[in-house]
This record gives sequence, structure tokens and C-alpha cells, in this order.
Amino acid sequence: MGAKTRGGIVCVIPAYECEKSVGKVVRKALGYGKVVVVDDGSKDGTFGAARRAGAFAIRLERNCGKAETLRRAVSAARRFRPSYVVFLDADGQHDPDEIPALVSELSRTGADICIGTRISSGHKRGMPRHRYVSNRLASRLTSTLTGIGVTDIASGYRAFGRRALRLLSFRGHRYDIELATILEASALDLKVCEVPIRTIYGEEKSHVNPAKLIIGTSSLWLRWLLRRKSFAAKRRKARPARRS
Repeated sequence: MGAKTRGGIVCVIPAYECEKSVGKVVRKALGYGKVVVVDDGSKDGTFGAARRAGAFAIRLERNCGKAETLRRAVSAARRFRPSYVVFLDADGQHDPDEIPALVSELSRTGADICIGTRISSGHKRGMPRHRYVSNRLASRLTSTLTGIGVTDIASGYRAFGRRALRLLSFRGHRYDIELATILEASALDLKVCEVPIRTIYGEEKSHVNPAKLIIGTSSLWLRWLLRRKSFAAKRRKARPARRS
């Protein structure tokens, strides 16, 4: 990837209790652009490890959840006026060396958002079965409701172009942020593409409460069904922004 494209990338990393892994992720991600890490009130040395590795690091005094952490990180990333912002995890599940694949797919397709999908031949290996089944069901339902074809709705490895960064609010509640972003993208008539990625499953601890996640995502789908007209109005207002 050329220097011009690489210079326009900001990598956004929400981090919680990832002292052992965040430094390695930051150092690899710095090979592709600037890195913003927001430590979500960790009690270990996550913040210090991220800063020592070279990230622009922000520390939240209390645990606010993934959605709020990402909003803070995006707000910081926008100050750099990037061409692309890439979300990836701090626990080592996402390989930073795949950043060029996501960004290149945005450039090739003219899409606004690129999702790194683990649901493809040769890439889903290692994903816990219960995660795979629930993810597939949620992805199919979301695709049906929105008309956006997604195979891995739960993937947090995503790249966003300038138009998406200008229009999206990144509103959500903790771990429903991935689904909330896709629903908002549909309302704004943003184009979404996917690219296969490899995900590394190790001994990292999941901070997701399955029961709360199911309740939260079900609530989002219900609001989508009840507010289709308002979403359509939001889409119409966003269309003139294509000219800029």
C-alpha cells in the first residue's frame, strides 16, 4: 500500500484489562498509521503499556463499556483528519497486518464501511461453536431487515471511510455497538462491504455478558422495525452529502 494511503489511516483500539497484549498490537498497527487507544478504566497497566508502545492514549476513569470507549476514540481520531479509521481489538484477536486488506477493499469497491469477516471458508476455524451459531443467526436477521448483506455482524474489525466518519454517530450500548452501527449505516444509505480475515483465538477473557447482549440486540431490532419511516427520512437527508 502506498505512503499516501497509509498516511491517512488512524487505528482505533478500545482496551480493557489488556496490559499483556495491547503493546504488541499497537506496535504492529503503527506500521500502517497513527494509533489511538482508549483504556476503558482498566485496573492493570493497559494505559501505560499502550502509551509506551507509541499510541495516542486516553484513559477513562471508570469502566464505560465498549460503545462509549469507541465514541471517545473516534472523536480523538477525527482530530487527525484521516482518510480511513480502522477499529481493532487490543487482545490480539485481530492481526494488524490485515489493515491494508480492509482499507484496500474500501478503495476498490467505493464502499463506506468494510467489515473483516471470520465467516468464510478457512477463516472460521477456531471460533467457539456457540459464537458461530449465534453470529450466523444474528447476521442473517440483520441482513434481512436492512438489505445490507453481512455475514459477521459481531466482528469488531472494521474500516470506515470519510463519508461514514462524517455521518455515523457510533451510538450504542456497550457491546451492541457493532449491530447499532450497521442499522445506522442502513438508515444513512451507506455502502458496506466485507473482506475475509483471520482471527486468533487464545486465552483472552471475554467481557461480554451473553444474556445482556441478546436483550440489547433484540431491543435494537425491535426499534428498527417500529421506526422504519424515521430511518427512511434520515436516509433522505443524508443523500446530498454524497456531493462533498
